[in-house]
Amino acid sequence: MGSAPFLNVVYWSVRSALRWWWVATTGVMFVFVGRSSAQEALAILAHDGEPGNAGAWDAAFLAFAGPSVDQSAVRSWAAWLVAHLLFLYFVGDLAYGELPRRGYAVLPRTGTRVRWWLGKVATLAVLTAGYTLESLLAVLLGSLTRLPWSWRAPILPVVAALPRVVRYSEVDTALAVGLILFFTTLLAMGCLEAALSIALRRSFYGFASASAILILSLTLGTSHPGLIRWLPGSQSMLIRHSFFDPRVPEFSFLWSLIYDSVLIVGAIGAGASLMARLDVVGGEGRGG
Repeated sequence: MGSAPFLNVVYWSVRSALRWWWVATTGVMFVFVGRSSAQEALAILAHDGEPGNAGAWDAAFLAFAGPSVDQSAVRSWAAWLVAHLLFLYFVGDLAYGELPRRGYAVLPRTGTRVRWWLGKVATLAVLTAGYTLESLLAVLLGSLTRLPWSWRAPILPVVAALPRVVRYSEVDTALAVGLILFFTTLLAMGCLEAALSIALRRSFYGFASASAILILSLTLGTSHPGLIRWLPGSQSMLIRHSFFDPRVPEFSFLWSLIYDSVLIVGAIGAGASLMARLDVVGGEGRGG
């Protein structure tokens, strides 16, 4: 029996993985995040005498900035953590969950085990891109309940009391990089979660392990800023980068992009190696 074209494999994998309640839950949550971020942006700019300059992108900056080293604002670390854990929950069953139920039938149609695994990675990339785009649009929509629409870059990083003075000409680039890092970090953690679920032969164990890594990175980075650049998940914490906080040494945007890329490639390689040895139809391959 011939194998299906790779794009067809990815297409059907996306269709079988996607749940419309995921889309609804993500939209509702990030609309709320956008609304609360808008309120906080107004409060910060009013304190600094710039309330009339607030716009929707100021709320977007707060929503995707992540927690600072001080973690003084509950909204920032809670929004960051929930956004990442929610995504990991959505895709937690993507890889291993299919194998015990119908791996014996799916793998021959796909062609090889490695091809099946790469199809799951491509599916994860598609879902990550969709999650990132919907998150941004929902945040902007939620912010419009409190702030006017404007195409200009956010002024909040310029006037807020950040550890480093940021020039207005740098803000739009920093925000764009922050959104890219949000995508790459989710993809990296998703690949790691998928590989762990195969290694541990349980989808829940993969989700629990990846979640524990995120929580550890969030808390350990607060007490040990010098370790932040090495902690998985920290790459999407925009405000912890050296660009915004000189207290965090050698944590550049480029470093984070390279770190995420290495983690993605490493997880893909580990997953391919594990799949080559996994007992799909035997007792070891069972689990949820």
